[in-house]
Amino acid sequence: MPIADLNDAERAVAAALAHGRAVDLRTGDPAGDDPAVAASWDAGRTVRGEVLAGLLLGGFDEPADQPRLILAGARITGALNLAFAELPFPVTFQSCAFDAAPDLYHARTRFLSFSGSLLPGLTASNVQVEGNLRLAGSHVTGELRLPGGRIRLTSAQVGSRLCLDGATLAAPGEVALKCWRLEARELALRTAAPVDGVVELRYARIGVLRDDPAGWPRAMRMDGLSYEVLDPMLPAARRLRWLRADPDGYLPGAYEQLAAMYRRLGGDADARETLLAGQRQRRATLPWYARFWGHLQDATVGYGFRPLRAAAWLAALLAAGTVVFGLDVPPPLKPGEAPPFHALVYTLDLLLPIIDLGQEKAYNPQGGAQWLAWGLIMAGWVLATTIAAGLTRSLRRT
Repeated sequence: MPIADLNDAERAVAAALAHGRAVDLRTGDPAGDDPAVAASWDAGRTVRGEVLAGLLLGGFDEPADQPRLILAGARITGALNLAFAELPFPVTFQSCAFDAAPDLYHARTRFLSFSGSLLPGLTASNVQVEGNLRLAGSHVTGELRLPGGRIRLTSAQVGSRLCLDGATLAAPGEVALKCWRLEARELALRTAAPVDGVVELRYARIGVLRDDPAGWPRAMRMDGLSYEVLDPMLPAARRLRWLRADPDGYLPGAYEQLAAMYRRLGGDADARETLLAGQRQRRATLPWYARFWGHLQDATVGYGFRPLRAAAWLAALLAAGTVVFGLDVPPPLKPGEAPPFHALVYTLDLLLPIIDLGQEKAYNPQGGAQWLAWGLIMAGWVLATTIAAGLTRSLRRT
C-alpha cells in the first residue's frame, strides 16, 4: 500500500518497524488509555488490521534492518490476518484494543505479546512461538483458540490469576497443559470438560486452586505441587479421587500437602483420612511381608490414625478371655503359692506384654485354653507394636 494512503499512526508504525523502535500512542491518562474505552479514542490512534499485516509481512532486506513491532495504545480495526505468516522478529502489543479477533493460525514467530490488551478472541491454532506468548493483563472477551498442540507455562510467574474456566484442552496421550514450576496466586481450572491429556503441575506454587470435580483431568502430575487452598473445599473422601489421577502412582508429598491444608483449615478428621489413604496406597508398593504387616496395622489401629480401634480390639479380647477363663479356671503352677485367680486380671496380664500383674506366671491353662492364652499373648504384642508404630508416625508428622 502506498505510503500516501496511510494515516499518521500507520506511517509511524511503518517508519519504526524496520528499526525496532516503539510506537506509543497512549496519552498518559490511565483512565483514558484503558482499552475498554477504545471507542472514545480519537482517529489518530487507529491502525487498520490489513495495513498492519502488510507492514509485518513486508521485506526487510537492508543491512540496517532490525525489525521488531512494539505498538502501544492503538486501536486495531478490521481483521489482523497473519495465518501461516513467518515473522522472524518479536511482535508486541501493549494496551491495544482489537475490534476483531487476530488470526494467527499456523503462524510462526520468535516472541508474541498481547499484554494489557483487549481482544474479542484469538485464533492461534498450531501457532509456533520460539520464545514467549504473553497474555499478562489481557482481557479476551471471546474464544481463545490454541488447539493442535500443548500449552506450556514452564517456570511462568502469574502475578494474579491464571484463568482457564470454560476452556477445552485436548492433547490425547500427551501433555495438554504444562505448568511445571508455575507460580500463581490463583489458578482456575474449571474446564468445560475433563482435560483429554496430562495436566503437568509438578513443583508449581499456587495460592488458590479452583477446580470442578466434574471436570477433573483424567491424568494430572502433582509431585511437589504446593497450594494454600483448594476451592471447593471438598471432604477428603472426594479429594482422594483427585490425588489418584496422578499417573506416577503413590506420591507421599501429595498426601502430606492435602492433609496439611485440611489441618490448617481445621479439618483434622479429613487430614487423618487423607494420611490413612496415603498409607494404604503405599502398602500396594511394598513386598508381601511388608504388605502383611501393613494390613495388621490397618486392621488394628488404622496406621495410628484410628486409636479407638485398638481400644475396641483390646476390649473384645479382654471380654473373650475373661469369659473363657472364668468358665475354665486354669490350674496353678504351684498349688498353695499362687495368688487368688481373677479371670479379668489374668486376661489383662496376657494382653499387656510389658506389665506383670502376677497372674500369668502363676497359672498354667490346659488344652484349648492354652491356645487361647498363646493367642492373647501374640495379639497383645501385635497391638503394642502397631500402636507404637502409629504413635511414632504421628509424632514424626508433628
